[in-house]
Amino acid sequence: MRTRGRSGVHERARNFVRRHRPTVSLRPLRRTDPAARLIVRPIAYRRSAFDLIESHDVDYRPYSAAEDFRSANVAVIPMHTSHLGWVRARVPWVVWKLASAGRLALVFDSSGEGASHRPRFSADLHALLTEKRVAFERCLLLTQNRTYGADYRAYCEASGIGHGMHIHEYDYFISRFFRDFAERGGGVFQRRLMQFESRAAERERCFFSLNRIPRPHRLFFLLSLIRDGLFERGFVSFAGFGNPSVPQQLRFSKKDAAGLLAREQGFEDLAHALRGLLPQLAAMGEVFVGDGNFETAQRLAADLDTDLYDRTWMSVVTETEMTERPIRITEKPLRPLVNFHPMLVFGNPGALAELRAFGFETFGAAIDESYDEETDPRRRFDLAYREVRRLCGLEPAELCKLESRLRDVLIGNARHGLLEMPTIYRDRLNRVLIDKVKAVAAG
Repeated sequence: MRTRGRSGVHERARNFVRRHRPTVSLRPLRRTDPAARLIVRPIAYRRSAFDLIESHDVDYRPYSAAEDFRSANVAVIPMHTSHLGWVRARVPWVVWKLASAGRLALVFDSSGEGASHRPRFSADLHALLTEKRVAFERCLLLTQNRTYGADYRAYCEASGIGHGMHIHEYDYFISRFFRDFAERGGGVFQRRLMQFESRAAERERCFFSLNRIPRPHRLFFLLSLIRDGLFERGFVSFAGFGNPSVPQQLRFSKKDAAGLLAREQGFEDLAHALRGLLPQLAAMGEVFVGDGNFETAQRLAADLDTDLYDRTWMSVVTETEMTERPIRITEKPLRPLVNFHPMLVFGNPGALAELRAFGFETFGAAIDESYDEETDPRRRFDLAYREVRRLCGLEPAELCKLESRLRDVLIGNARHGLLEMPTIYRDRLNRVLIDKVKAVAAG
């Protein structure tokens, strides 16, 4: 009986792969005409900026089979700017092959997050692109982070890389927020205006604040409210500790929360002063606003109609993070603006300035907004919280006068957010993204 050598087995395996692997035609390089239509295909059905773009210049399907990339000129790779394991595991070989031949531009889509630039991540991504023989200039990374591009360019210059990839700032959630009002914004504005004009002169609580996902600055805010007896002055949401409905990476036990607060740089003294109140916050469990159920919490996050804005005087917005740099705003401050509410923001420096750049007015006529210019997170927290305490101490008649003073600003903000911003995003900001992708695809 003849035995087959190991080399024969390997040769038959190689022949099998050659016969069954789909062929990729590597015709002469065909750059995309900047005026041509983008044929965009994602490698997986995940959240993407292209889900929100409606344009005759873009042919986009939310799901792609491997063969679809042969007729495309752009491949979208949804990713998280903290690791590349998913990208290595999920990007089909045909995408790398076409990209290395100059047939596909690659868009690394992190428009759903605002992580800061990390040199190690860029080094790993560059190494992957070099391994796959993909030119850096044929790649575009989308991010919410407004400082990412400058940090990445500085990294490339220091590393002697030259231009590197293209970086473009785009916020998936802000775009989705405004797109939802593209058709119904006029009706929503008229209905909310009528509700605003009929608000009572006395209201159940002073403020409205959503804090579902536990984050350090939110915990400091909630514990400060408990310390000062102000928790019941607001409609406040909180997911509690160890809640299974919270993403695993953001889920904390009471013990974990104490460590998290103690490690927050610059807040050590506040963590020490407030840690004794953690059991009281933990004992509250999951705190819902409104009628106290999960469905209402989901509706509020999506800015569906609620009477909680009519039952309070202002909003306190706790952003996703509170850093020393003006890296981004999210959609969270937009909710009060389209609901005729003044607000304070516990977020990054320049958050209010960013909203003004969008065309909104803020509330300096009645609220001390100096916290927005403070770069130190601890000092910014103290300045913003001082205003929360001051406003909570006002009598209903004084709050009524404050709202009257801001009446034109509140109406103007709601009108701008519900009627004008959907068109601005569709016709201007989405157009900028399309043109940027076209330029990268054209090479």
